[in-house]
Amino acid sequence: VLGEEAHAPAAPLRVGLLGLGTVGLGVYRELAARPELFEVTGIAVRNIRKQINSGAPAELLTNDPWAVVNGECDLVIEAIGGRSPASELIAAALEAGRDVVTANKAVI
Repeated sequence: VLGEEAHAPAAPLRVGLLGLGTVGLGVYRELAARPELFEVTGIAVRNIRKQINSGAPAELLTNDPWAVVNGECDLVIEAIGGRSPASELIAAALEAGRDVVTANKAVI
């Protein structure tokens, strides 16, 4: 039918999350509550064991933030703070054509 493509549901936005502290966990919970809009593809954490009971699926957790940035995502949300490695990760995500969300004043 003509015009049906305009009404087809869009695929969920694939999101890579850097950090699962207070802010990152809140962001993850909001994204996970809307699976029709968002698919979290990876979550970089400093200590996987510490985050295993956070509610985020263990298979999404990695201690390699570069794997998240270079993984299958359309958007990277940086919630690790500080200058390094946040600035390098943000730059790499942007260079790879990914959108980035951050509230990190140190890198701005």
